[in-house]
Amino acid sequence: MFYKIEENLFPCSEGDIFSLSIPYVGLLSLAEWDQFQVNFRNDIDLEFSPLQFYQTKAEVNLDSLTGHIHLLNRTDYQARGTVISFFLDERGIIFIDDSDVVSSLLSSIEKSKKWSSPSLERFIYDFLELIIKDDSGYLESIETQLENLEDHLVDQSIALDLSHVNQLRRDLRSFNNHYQDLLDFTQELFENDNGFFIEENLRFFNLFSARLERSLGHVTSLLDYLNQVRDLHKSNLDMKQARITTLLTIVTSCCLPLNILVGWYGMNFKYMPELDNPLSYPLVIILAITLFSSAILYFKHKKWW
Repeated sequence: MFYKIEENLFPCSEGDIFSLSIPYVGLLSLAEWDQFQVNFRNDIDLEFSPLQFYQTKAEVNLDSLTGHIHLLNRTDYQARGTVISFFLDERGIIFIDDSDVVSSLLSSIEKSKKWSSPSLERFIYDFLELIIKDDSGYLESIETQLENLEDHLVDQSIALDLSHVNQLRRDLRSFNNHYQDLLDFTQELFENDNGFFIEENLRFFNLFSARLERSLGHVTSLLDYLNQVRDLHKSNLDMKQARITTLLTIVTSCCLPLNILVGWYGMNFKYMPELDNPLSYPLVIILAITLFSSAILYFKHKKWW
């Protein structure tokens, strides 16, 4: 499948990309690439293994730019996503993909984009924009979740689900690594070592880098926010433990006079006049209640409880 880059992507044949001087986009399966790569460069052996390459990376060759683009798994951000390979020279770019991902992206560009100044650089910009198009919505949903967690923790209305928080942290780290790789990749394009790109069109790569940096900054701030939520949760736990410790200390202090009373009358002296007094038992009960209540009232008066 091949396209000419005109006002929009226009389907064409393989022969057209060699006979015409306008930039093109190609989409081949791995088997098709093995068969047709000799038509593009006979000295390039492009490796393609989704299990081997798990990051976005570009490699500058003598007469081409090759590499891989990793797309996040949108159903599970910690799982391996789709990896597509590409071959780029001064005439155009070819994607090598055995899935339907690139086909879907190209179809979306074909239907939604119409360029006043079509170029290979503008196509690459729009293609990369589609890769991260839905990221902002998910990052905003994470921010909303963190805000709700923070509100509940302040009100102490729920306990923090640490497994959910850890999942959010892993998702954010996946985004962080993804954006870092894309920044390095875009920098390789911006350097334009082979001179494939028109100088004035390098601004598209600069624009994309700026957007990536903003997204990366958003991810970094969310990671900091998540750490604050975890710290707030830890502070709540510490406060609960402190309250429990305070309560136990107060109860122990209130019972201390009673311990003295028990110790006093637990002494084995022969002559203790209280032992023969019939009012001793109720008087000791009243004294114990009075001591315990007085201690509680004292702590409440001092606002220690």
